[in-house]
Amino acid sequence: MGYDNKAIGKRIQYERGRLGLSQGKFAEKVGLSESSRQVIGKWEKGKLLPHFDHMLKMCELFECELGYLLCEYDCKTRVATDVKMVTGLTEDAVNRLMDINKSHISGALDTFSKFILHDDFGKLFRAMHLHICEFNNKGFKIDGEHAQEIAQYMKCPTEDITAYIESSSRGLIETSFMKILSEIK
Repeated sequence: MGYDNKAIGKRIQYERGRLGLSQGKFAEKVGLSESSRQVIGKWEKGKLLPHFDHMLKMCELFECELGYLLCEYDCKTRVATDVKMVTGLTEDAVNRLMDINKSHISGALDTFSKFILHDDFGKLFRAMHLHICEFNNKGFKIDGEHAQEIAQYMKCPTEDITAYIESSSRGLIETSFMKILSEIK
């Protein structure tokens, strides 16, 4: 397997920047002298690869696995990368679930699993997604002519039609959510 020195350098530079460390301070953190910032510059430009012991220190500092540092995968752990790839969840969502699994409320994941496996979960999930996309992002569009027709028929302002549809959407989500919860054993 070949490694892309420039990609590795960019990853080191990104993570160093994320921690707010100068090249000199970063050099100290990985076991070099502060005057070794030129070496850090070479690493970040992909002109030189760090020694293995420096990479291991970076993994501790960046809270990542070596494969992430070597750009073998894009999440900080192989597990998060695999789960992200299979589920489409973000790395943060995967990590949140892993943190819950390690915590004192890990039993809640059993309830969450039952919730996801419920027959109506797909409908609820789709309704929530549409609600977020259509209403929260202000992308909801009802053809102006149709909204006016409905408003005339209902003898109310056009804005009330949009507000009613949004309210109905929220009600559908709440009702579906509570139905699933009540049926989980």
